[in-house]
Amino acid sequence: MAGFGQVIYNDTVNSLTQVAKDRFNNPYYMFSDKSPTLVTYYRINREKTTLDESAKIPYTNLGTQSPIKFTKINKMLLFGLPRFELNYDVGDFGLEAAELSGDGIVLPNTIRPQEGDMFLINGIKEPLLFQVNNATPDTLDNGNNIWKFEFHVEKSNSVAQIEKQVVKVYNFHAEYIGTDFTCFMDEAMEGDVKKLEQLMASLRELFVALFFDEKLQTFVYHHNASMFYDPYMIEFLRDTKIITKDNGTFYYVQHACALDQLFPIEYGYTIFAHLQQQNFSNTITTMATAEAITDINSLFVTRMKTYYKIRYMTKGNPYAARFNTMPADLLDRINSGEAYEKDDTNNWLYNVAIEFYHGRQISDELIDALIENVFEGDMISFYTIPIALYTLRDYINSLMSNSTVTLEGGNEQ
Repeated sequence: MAGFGQVIYNDTVNSLTQVAKDRFNNPYYMFSDKSPTLVTYYRINREKTTLDESAKIPYTNLGTQSPIKFTKINKMLLFGLPRFELNYDVGDFGLEAAELSGDGIVLPNTIRPQEGDMFLINGIKEPLLFQVNNATPDTLDNGNNIWKFEFHVEKSNSVAQIEKQVVKVYNFHAEYIGTDFTCFMDEAMEGDVKKLEQLMASLRELFVALFFDEKLQTFVYHHNASMFYDPYMIEFLRDTKIITKDNGTFYYVQHACALDQLFPIEYGYTIFAHLQQQNFSNTITTMATAEAITDINSLFVTRMKTYYKIRYMTKGNPYAARFNTMPADLLDRINSGEAYEKDDTNNWLYNVAIEFYHGRQISDELIDALIENVFEGDMISFYTIPIALYTLRDYINSLMSNSTVTLEGGNEQ
């Protein structure tokens, strides 16, 4: 049988091996020997362009009336562009500059360069437009597709002319390359994501301030003159990591007392597990009982107050007092899409989950109401804030998903 030291050694070796494998899966790894160049990329928008490509009309005389339309991508990264040096020769018409051309690479899972696309290298004193001649696909060892393209300097058009043909503007986010998130966001989308992220940060900070007990090093809430600890909520926070870090502070969420052997099974029947599984077809109980915490290995017994642990199953004391921690019809409403009335401010939080998981966009009105709402350190806020945080994170991910955001004209690889 392997000793403890051998287990640690094996884990270390496996960890180092995995790190080495991850380096090859990194979308930047194959280009580590090639310097990136920051450009403004003008991609032909096939949906808006009315030019008949079969006519082979040259891409010249761009202007307000031109049939060619572009999607502008700010802060785009291209790899492998050569260092340009201007060489001057004396020709028939006097001093002439040599033709500038070269080739480059587009990172995986970004865009497919097209003949006629143009780009402007950022940071150079004299703006020069370059036009893509052609592009050919290639496949890396890790299965990612890249595009190699050739280009030349475009002298017949100016940046001002090209800007008149821009019909859509995106900003490029290199940090999302190789993830499930889109690398392209317009200003409206960036504003929505920033607003939602700020709301999440505020709710996260508020939840910690209201319910984190420094002396107990866990989250508890006050209800009917008693203090309650919900291990199912703690498990939800652990699984989802929705409050792990905020404002540079790290919160290590752990169970504050021993768990029953049946806890994993019981957790599967809670609304938290159903949210994680996005399974809203089954009716579950939100009716809870509570029992005094007597675990001598926990910090609860060191306090003068009596703390009670929540149980959602009915296997405890059948004569114990019962109460609903959340509305009994919450899961049914998420399943049906029937929102709560707006007369109760706490319903705004529940409506976030109802709107999103029923496939509807979360309205600005609902988001603004959450920003302006005042929460108390009570049972309702204890359960609604984490549910809203989890839902908002899913909503942000859906907004930024590669499957929902595409450039006009396609960004297929």
